[in-house]
Amino acid sequence: EIIPSEEANWSAIFPLERVREVIGEATGRDPGVVERVEIKKKGPSGRAVTFAVNDQKISGPGMRLGLGSKEMRSTYIDEMNVQGNMLHLSGTGFGHGVGMCQWGARALAEQGKTPEDIINYFYRKIKIIKLWD
Repeated sequence: EIIPSEEANWSAIFPLERVREVIGEATGRDPGVVERVEIKKKGPSGRAVTFAVNDQKISGPGMRLGLGSKEMRSTYIDEMNVQGNMLHLSGTGFGHGVGMCQWGARALAEQGKTPEDIINYFYRKIKIIKLWD
């Protein structure tokens, strides 16, 4: 609820030739002229773990970093389609999805939670210890 709508959702368009380059750079194999892009596997949170470009697989984070993490802001994809010579993506969130939500941490802090409370909220079954005086 605290996240501004312009921060929560995103959309991006990438030339298929750029997608082809990203796959080639990441895997060392040219996928050929891009005809289809699909999510092959999703993780428990619903984020794309593996994409397939034609028949060439790439990790979700690999695709995101290759295309640009400021443009493809997360691997939580709501819609994906190829139109003409462009890949259209839209999704939710901003980040890698394996850590602390900065907006969530802010909301907890505004509720008066301590830093330790916030860390324990996002990282369960951990022990916070002091390593120095």
